[in-house]
Amino acid sequence: MELLLVDWTFGTEELSCYSRFTGKAERAPCFQMHPGDAARLGLAQGDRIAIAVNGEEVCLELIIASSMAPGVIIAPRHRQVRWQKMKDGRNVVIDQQIRKL
Repeated sequence: MELLLVDWTFGTEELSCYSRFTGKAERAPCFQMHPGDAARLGLAQGDRIAIAVNGEEVCLELIIASSMAPGVIIAPRHRQVRWQKMKDGRNVVIDQQIRKL
């Protein structure tokens, strides 16, 4: 599967991190995945999962989105996530790197 880092309106842009007002508007960071991929991995909406990337784990809640393409996991560059563990560009993740907490 391919792990994509994305920007959100609030919480992923550096300057928004300094504003207490935009902090109230941001949503909690999460992974997003296609329902077929989640079912294959035995995962459900709201599960907390860990994905091992570059020898470290990133742990977030899972949101299942039928509008997504299969084979893709989306993760935000959110201020509450140490997304710097992941490299920009292509991050390939195999099933064994994903676990339910």
